Amino acid sequence: ESFGHIVYIPEPEEAGSKDNGGDYWGRYKMSRSEVKKKYNYIKKHKDLIDIADAILVINEDKNGIKHYVGANTFLEAGYAYYMNKKIYFKNPLPLQGYLTDELEAMDIVVLDGDFSKI
Repeated sequence: ESFGHIVYIPEPEEAGSKDNGGDYWGRYKMSRSEVKKKYNYIKKHKDLIDIADAILVINEDKNGIKHYVGANTFLEAGYAYYMNKKIYFKNPLPLQGYLTDELEAMDIVVLDGDFSKI
C-alpha cells in the first residue's frame, strides 16, 4: 500500500489474527480442511486473485524449509499463472522437489525483499 497499490489480504477474518501467535486454526474444534470448507476459503482466495492485477507471495522460512511454499499457496500461484496475472515472490523460490520446477515454469518475479520492484 505504501507504494500506491491496493492490497487484498487473503487471511480469513473468521480464523483470527497473528495476535494469537499466528495460530489461525487453534480457535476451532475442527480440522483445517473443515474450516476451509465451512468458510469457503479456497474460493474466496480465488475471487481475490480474479480482481487483482498480480499476486505477492510472502514465502518465509517454515518447517525447516527456506522460502517455504505450502500447498494452498502453490494452488493460488498456479491459478494466478493460468489467469495471466503477474506473480511476485518476496524471497527466492524454495528448493522443494518437483514444486521448484513448476514454480520456475510460471515466470515468477523474485523481489529479494525489495517491494519497490513491484
